[in-house]
Amino acid sequence: DLTTAGARVLLRTDRIVVQGSQSTPLASVPAAKVDQIVVYGNSLVSTALLRDCATQGVAVHLLDHRGNRAASVEPDPCRNTGLWLAQ
Repeated sequence: DLTTAGARVLLRTDRIVVQGSQSTPLASVPAAKVDQIVVYGNSLVSTALLRDCATQGVAVHLLDHRGNRAASVEPDPCRNTGLWLAQ
């Protein structure tokens, strides 16, 4: 969960990096260890990260400062239809 107002969430060489408003590093985690991202309030999420999350099956949820859902970017559920049928 990201709760720092004005933070930026970026993809950097297979890592998800969170930077503060002055580009100060707040967190860095391997992208492979993340199963979803929840952003509260006014923060920036890079399009490269959104695209990578969609490709890797990671949902990104954007909430307002009260916690109400504004939008979600989720992977296409039809991409793995063959796998679902095989299971």
